[in-house]
Amino acid sequence: MQEEIIKKTPQEAGTDRNELINKLIEDIECAKNDMEVARINFDRVYNPDDIDIYIYKLRSAESRYTKLIKKLKSIS
Repeated sequence: MQEEIIKKTPQEAGTDRNELINKLIEDIECAKNDMEVARINFDRVYNPDDIDIYIYKLRSAESRYTKLIKKLKSIS
């Protein structure tokens, strides 16, 4: 079976890149919001058992945010 190679025009390739950038920006905004929520929840926690949960959530959100920023920088 022979596979057909589809070449994109420069305009199509640019559109894909722009779509990827826009999606990353949306994901970054979401991750930033998740960080803010996790930080607020961490600041308001009173139960010592819940502190570990919010530390985990905060670190996870920060890690996701950092990863997305690096990815955006690498394609920009």
